[in-house]
Amino acid sequence: MNERRVAVATTFASCAVIQLATQLEWIRSGSASRNSYEMFRSAQRLGLDQLTPFRVIWFLLPVLCLGSVLMVSLARERVGAVFLAAASLISLGAGIAVVRSGLGAGPGAPLAVVSGVLGAVVAIAVVITARRSRRLLGSGAATSD
Repeated sequence: MNERRVAVATTFASCAVIQLATQLEWIRSGSASRNSYEMFRSAQRLGLDQLTPFRVIWFLLPVLCLGSVLMVSLARERVGAVFLAAASLISLGAGIAVVRSGLGAGPGAPLAVVSGVLGAVVAIAVVITARRSRRLLGSGAATSD
């Protein structure tokens, strides 16, 4: 498996974990459990308009993840890494906020924290690997698959 395939696979896996975290239970309110999207909708219904910018960013999270995988697969590793780093930072921040809030966080929020850290590590690794590959290709030391 060449380095690009590994980069695409790890980027995809990290984005999949971020997206899984958004779908799991984040908070429990009485007998109702809410995933991250329902949590933001509930906050808006309660009139917490200061969360609207973050809610818009949160709903763009799947787009960032898709863009990240697409860019890495098209050998635009730096752009893909920026998208993945942004998605990771958003996931990490939201997860930490919910876990620290004491709202009875379900498994989604802690997984968002873990996936945020994982995504950041993958983003850094993708850039380092792409740089190393290009350096080897430039020197003529690499062979093609």
